[in-house]
Amino acid sequence: MDTPVLEVDAAVVGAGPAGLGAATRLMQRRVGRVVVLDREDQPGGLPAQSGHRGFGLLRYKFPLTGGEYAGRLARAATAASVEVRLGTTVLSVSPSLEVVAVSPAGLVRYKARAVILATGCREMPRALRAAGGDRPSGIFNTAVVHRLLGTLQELPGRRAVIVGSEDVGLMAVRLFRHAGARVLAVVEELPYLLGYRANYLYSVAPFRVPVLLGHRVVRVVGRRRVEGIEVAPPGGAPVRRIPCDTVVFSGRFVPESALARDAGIALDVRTQGPLVDQHYHTVLPGIFACGNLLHGAESSDVALEEGERAGEAAAAHLAGQLAAGPAVAIHPGAHLASVVPQRVTLDDRGPVHLLVRPDVPLVRATVLATRDAHQVGRTRRLSVVPHRAAKLTVSLQGVDGTSRLEVGFAGRVRSFREAAASWGRLAP
Repeated sequence: MDTPVLEVDAAVVGAGPAGLGAATRLMQRRVGRVVVLDREDQPGGLPAQSGHRGFGLLRYKFPLTGGEYAGRLARAATAASVEVRLGTTVLSVSPSLEVVAVSPAGLVRYKARAVILATGCREMPRALRAAGGDRPSGIFNTAVVHRLLGTLQELPGRRAVIVGSEDVGLMAVRLFRHAGARVLAVVEELPYLLGYRANYLYSVAPFRVPVLLGHRVVRVVGRRRVEGIEVAPPGGAPVRRIPCDTVVFSGRFVPESALARDAGIALDVRTQGPLVDQHYHTVLPGIFACGNLLHGAESSDVALEEGERAGEAAAAHLAGQLAAGPAVAIHPGAHLASVVPQRVTLDDRGPVHLLVRPDVPLVRATVLATRDAHQVGRTRRLSVVPHRAAKLTVSLQGVDGTSRLEVGFAGRVRSFREAAASWGRLAP
């Protein structure tokens, strides 16, 4: 039996905020047929599985629940006549812009004129790999917990400890409490929270859950089911045991880049996501990438904004209006952990918007871009941390194919003791 082949103008892989934003913008630019493919049964990505508020602050100036936020994006896509195909897993993307996907209806090949990858990111729970002990039942990552509590209304346990203070970990506290379970502690090995302070105040503080900063997971206790967790406080204090039946590990988020890698798209060694220019164009003509696929977890509004820009660029590409000039790489300066995009194409000379992360916490920080030692972009921040990107706008005036563009940070490195002192009140 021959595999059906569908011809589309653009295929978008992923129905999260970035993918829906890209597809909607494509249709607003009168691109003929746009299809979005996603393996889940509902559009919206992670927000669709989240019942807590806090989504859409940048876009809608109001804290929506994840479901409300996802619903707005899905309705906008439907109103723009985007075809959203759910329960559809993409198996491969080829340099010739063919997307192979499978669903309960069978295998389908999509021949596209442009492809946008918006596959998001996944967790890598660092603390779980380092923790000793057995691996009994009752150990989860935050993505599974959000799905169990937010979508399936299943309670994974009744006495939980959250390891990691990323936003999804903080939000899990509220989900557990609303489901009738207790959260005994949030454990973070760094001396400061990784999530936004607003999420701490909304999801953790009202329930008086202690946040143990600077604490390292030593061992998970239990053979068949989790019985507790042992953590080491800072400064060589004795190890303490926290009795619990559930441990939720929240980890570093890395791009879900398997499809991009298998397609032959060059990846950034720093972010592990695709290399792109300011138009979110990858090294393969006609294939774009956007959202958390590029850099790991940023807010849904940031992913949405990148998706819309990628959709705009893909529409220009389809219309033959995306000029291809020489590309200039962005070189790392002082304290740079990553920058997205990693290169700029010298076509329209418009401003370039960068997301820049430092490799250490800094106070009274300056984010600086230079062209051959001449300043072309600058912004100041009271503080910056490695897990959160700073925005920087760079001018391309005077940049040519021989220019050296460099982005880095200046500021005072924040010590462990200083960071711990500023957040010490969170500890019990």
